[in-house]
Amino acid sequence: MPHEAYEPCPCGSGKKFKFCCYEAAEEIQRVQKLRENNQSRAALSVVERVERRSPDLPWASIARGSILLEERSE
Repeated sequence: MPHEAYEPCPCGSGKKFKFCCYEAAEEIQRVQKLRENNQSRAALSVVERVERRSPDLPWASIARGSILLEERSE
């Protein structure tokens, strides 16, 4: 993934990555890899940890919803 600090945030908030989800960059990468390997439960666990630590982080809410929708369609 790596994103540059001043690129638009991948969560779609319209903010620069540095001012939005930058603090969760490692977790974002971890979740992407887990999802690529069809490990949605593990990915959801990482997202939940991020949500507890940073409840206002847009990426966490978006990732949680995406994972749950993906699981439901399987």
